[in-house]
Amino acid sequence: MLEEGIASALTANAAFTALVGTRIYPVDGVRNQETFPYVTYRNGPSPATEYYCDGKQILHKSIQFDVWAQKYSDARNIANAIDAVLSGYAGTLPDGTRVIFATAVNEIDNFDVDARAKRSIVEYNFQYVE
Repeated sequence: MLEEGIASALTANAAFTALVGTRIYPVDGVRNQETFPYVTYRNGPSPATEYYCDGKQILHKSIQFDVWAQKYSDARNIANAIDAVLSGYAGTLPDGTRVIFATAVNEIDNFDVDARAKRSIVEYNFQYVE
């Protein structure tokens, strides 16, 4: 599955793990009082277009990554590490999902009052074949 493959690719990257370790979770997988910094991910809006290549359906998905940290600079550094791995990515993820192309489409920084944390949001569109 695309999401698990991406999480595995990120945690296999030394720059990413130096900043966040392996603390990347589906949005519903975060424990209360998770240690900062950490990353959550969720599906975003995806186009309803169908394409085929060599008889295989090319899928489209948008995934939003939320970086949570106590310092703004930590949140930005982690967001930049995600971008270094994913922006322009084409290849096979550790789970076997073949990504045709990944592109960054949105980036927002803010402070989340409820979590009392800095939050950097980065969103990517993926074209892939499972």
